Amino acid sequence: MTLVFIANLINVMGSYATAKLALWIGSDLQSSLFAEYLARPYVFHARTHSAILANNVIHETARATHEVLQNIFSLVTNIATGTLILVSVMLLNPAIASAMIIALAGRLYSDLPRRSQPVVACR
Repeated sequence: MTLVFIANLINVMGSYATAKLALWIGSDLQSSLFAEYLARPYVFHARTHSAILANNVIHETARATHEVLQNIFSLVTNIATGTLILVSVMLLNPAIASAMIIALAGRLYSDLPRRSQPVVACR
């Protein structure tokens, strides 16, 4: 039971830390992109609409931060939590842990897409 509590505590702390890290990386990415745009010559700015540049700096970097980085970090912390839960169940009752691992593997295998023939695009 203590390992499950530790796993959940790690999950909460990991979620908080990864959210802060993702936001820090996003802020750094915005600053770097803005500085790179400022260093570009006048011709670049004359050809490119300012709304596109502002969209790239503000919205695209935020999207990369929120939709990609935070999900990757969440995946890593959840894998660590799941591993600790499996280890704690394995220490308590190896038979139940083995059955749980087999059930999880079977569920993952059943979700894999099965296609006997490749999908062909319509012309």
